[in-house]
Amino acid sequence: MKQISPFARSSGFIVFVSLICAAILAHEIYRSIERWAEVIGDSRKDTANIMRSLAQHAAGMMRTADAILIGVVDGLEDSGGIIDDGKTGPKLRELMDRVQQIDELAIFDPEGNGFSTNGTKTMRLSAQSSPSFTFHRSDPSREIYVGAPIRSALSNSWVIPISRRLRRPDGGFLGFVAVGIKTAAFQDFYDQFEIGRSGAILLASNDATLLVRRPFTEKNIGRDMRNSVIFRDLLPKSSAGVKQFPSTTDGIVRINSYQRVEGYPLVVSAALATYEILAPWRRSVIYSLARTSLLCVIILLLGWGLLRREREFNRQAELLRATIERMHEGLIVVDRDDRISICNQQAINLLGLPQAYSSSRPTSAELFAYQEGRGEFANVSEEVRQRLRPRVSQGAEYSFERTRPGGEVIEIYTRPFESGGVIRTFRDVTLKKRADLQIFESERRFRLLAENMSDVIVMRRATDGACIYVSPSIFPLLGYTGTEYEQLSDRDLLQDEDLTFKQHLDLSLHMADDRVTFLSQMKHKQGHWVWVDSAYSVVDGGDGEERHAVAVMRDVTQRQNQAAELMAAKVAAEAATAAKSQFLASMSHEVRTPLNGILGYTDILLNDDRLEGKPRREVTKIRSAGNALLSVVNDILDFSEIESGGVLIDRSEFSLTELIESTLEIVEPLTTAKGLHLGRNIDPCLGKYVWGDEGRLRQISLNLLNNAVKFTEEGSISILVARLADANGFQTVRFEISDSGIGIPQDKRAGLFERFSQIDSSVRRRFGGTGLGLAISKQLVELMGGEISCESSVGKGSVFSFALTLEVAFPHPLTPKAPDVRSASADMHVLLVEDIEMNREIAQAMIEAAGYSVDVAADGSAAVAAIQSKHYNLVLMDIQMPGMDGLTATRHIRAVDHPAGNVPIVAMTAHVIPAEVERFLAAGMNDHIGKPFKREVLYAKLAQWCRPRIAG
Repeated sequence: MKQISPFARSSGFIVFVSLICAAILAHEIYRSIERWAEVIGDSRKDTANIMRSLAQHAAGMMRTADAILIGVVDGLEDSGGIIDDGKTGPKLRELMDRVQQIDELAIFDPEGNGFSTNGTKTMRLSAQSSPSFTFHRSDPSREIYVGAPIRSALSNSWVIPISRRLRRPDGGFLGFVAVGIKTAAFQDFYDQFEIGRSGAILLASNDATLLVRRPFTEKNIGRDMRNSVIFRDLLPKSSAGVKQFPSTTDGIVRINSYQRVEGYPLVVSAALATYEILAPWRRSVIYSLARTSLLCVIILLLGWGLLRREREFNRQAELLRATIERMHEGLIVVDRDDRISICNQQAINLLGLPQAYSSSRPTSAELFAYQEGRGEFANVSEEVRQRLRPRVSQGAEYSFERTRPGGEVIEIYTRPFESGGVIRTFRDVTLKKRADLQIFESERRFRLLAENMSDVIVMRRATDGACIYVSPSIFPLLGYTGTEYEQLSDRDLLQDEDLTFKQHLDLSLHMADDRVTFLSQMKHKQGHWVWVDSAYSVVDGGDGEERHAVAVMRDVTQRQNQAAELMAAKVAAEAATAAKSQFLASMSHEVRTPLNGILGYTDILLNDDRLEGKPRREVTKIRSAGNALLSVVNDILDFSEIESGGVLIDRSEFSLTELIESTLEIVEPLTTAKGLHLGRNIDPCLGKYVWGDEGRLRQISLNLLNNAVKFTEEGSISILVARLADANGFQTVRFEISDSGIGIPQDKRAGLFERFSQIDSSVRRRFGGTGLGLAISKQLVELMGGEISCESSVGKGSVFSFALTLEVAFPHPLTPKAPDVRSASADMHVLLVEDIEMNREIAQAMIEAAGYSVDVAADGSAAVAAIQSKHYNLVLMDIQMPGMDGLTATRHIRAVDHPAGNVPIVAMTAHVIPAEVERFLAAGMNDHIGKPFKREVLYAKLAQWCRPRIAG
């Protein structure tokens, strides 16, 4: 028999439940339609009944009014149509009092003149323009005429005029009689009917004039209804009927019953609004459909719940089957009848069973016999064989292992069911057994390693810090046995400051799971302290085991002692370096001060045109000797700064072409004096502006050019500046200085750039110098990222070259050169602060020679007082003075509450070491001039800082 799929069963069930719900809904809809037909039928009957009542009422009202009209008409015709208000009025009033529905009665003669009375008062009227007068005068019959409602002239109420014709004996027009029926009489009657808020009742004349309507609105009185459905479509075909259609008055769909009033020119209609008629039916339908829908939903939900439970059951069953088949363990279930009800694929694979055992349901005895026949139990103990026999597994659960003939180790777990039968799982643990053996061997090897290494290994539980292993090397380190160390805490071993740090370290170690190191002193059992370097880490136990904190500790006492010795040596070296720097600074100051006098006076003498001949030559030699001494001092200071790492490469924007030109201008007087040709070759493709250290680049160039001049007696000196490469906004530039001098032997070039290096002593005696210029240049080039080299041939000359990579700057106009100092010095006042008379005379003479007005002060206190009593454009301030020194005076000037507090202050001192210059600027000075100073340098500073100031 073909098995029906779960999907097919589910689909059929859904269709069946859906058909039941559809049938219930269809039945309810059919019943709702029947009820709708009943409601509509009953409503048609109700409107017909109302309509008949309306017709009867209208006919009765008309008969009453007509009876009055006929009586009045007969009486007047008998009297010849003579209208006497005095005689007729009382009779009419008596008649009006008996009929309450009549509001007034009027009589008119052939000319339309007459009177009207309502039983209380009488009024003369004219009817010449009324439709009633027009109708009766033109119609010889005595038909009753119903006019459009009008307001009564006597009571101001709405009335329906009804009239009859008065005839002469010869049939001529004698006038007419009219009565006004109150519309309220109709409205009061119409209000008695239950027609709903949107129902309608109307009374109209045969000519389609609306007389009365419920609901009543004045705008509808007298409305022409010829285009209404009743008058346009229905009355021409039938004098009575029932029809459903929308009203032309308010647009509401109603069931209308209409009828002509028999014997009178009137039409009555009763209408019930469809939506009000059907409102109870709709509520009933909504309730019924909601109830039915709820029932269907409940049925569907119940069906869906059953279907889901069936699907879930099938899914769980399928999942269970799939799980059993995909288990990593073999599974055999034996039922209470000793038959194998479940045998998964893994069990067949592990035990080597036939594939048919997964579905053939053999007994456990047949399984045992099959395995025994294949020799599965040849190497199995009798105890295991007993456990494997059928029906021996009943009782408590147990597990055991057995080895198959192929060497595989199978772990077998057996658990009996309370109702009979057992479940047995099989797991291949061969790899686990091998891994356990490897772990055992690994632990043995690592324990052997730990117990024989010099470093100490300590393992603690990460949860509570309990010590679980200490290697034996703890004894050589701290003098404790492993057992003794396990009883100690950090407080027993560490100093207080190390203990606090260790607590923070433990917290960060557990939070970050990282490796951290800790250097501390630990107390030896003998009482002395041992430096220990410890490395801490957290080790995950794996397989759910707890984590451990492992510390590896090493004795670093010797290393720490060596480090302390090295630190002491470093401190001593730094102290020696500081002493050397102080010595150099003091030496520089003491040498520069007398040199300032020598070079200053020689400069003044040489600028005097009266000095000629031999005296001028002697003074020139004095200046040369002074410059040579100054060069020695500068080289020593520069090299000392470079060697101590105190030189920092500045970064500023400058013109490379102008730097070369200005450098050559300095050297040109020297070459001219020796009769040497000075050549230049500057690449026109050079970037006009670059970023770099302009001062240091000028120093290197001057060193090399001055050396070339020094060692060249005849011939030429030239400089080549060429662009080598451009890349990413940087430009590599090669500088090459060549001469035709004495040259350098091959064996002397190796030490050419070393300090105090010269070719031989004869060179030193012949040309002088310290041997530091090239060493300084080499180190400055390397600080700027370049290399310097030399090519030379004895007797032919030398070529020194270096290459630098400089960042190209965006081109912009250069700062205009300072104006001529003499033209800019007019009305400029300079305060010279200098304690040494010789220095004052030299500086004052040079400044006044440039056209400046100079005042002098011998110390800082005098300077502070002077700037507050007179306006100065610039202050030239010495640093080392008795009393108040230059730095203190600068701070006082900057602090005064006076416009002079902002005067430019330039230090003019023999202190030229960069660190000292930085100290001057930090104190509030603006610039620095080193002693001995050159006239052109002094004038450049005067032009730079001497500028007009606005007082106040």
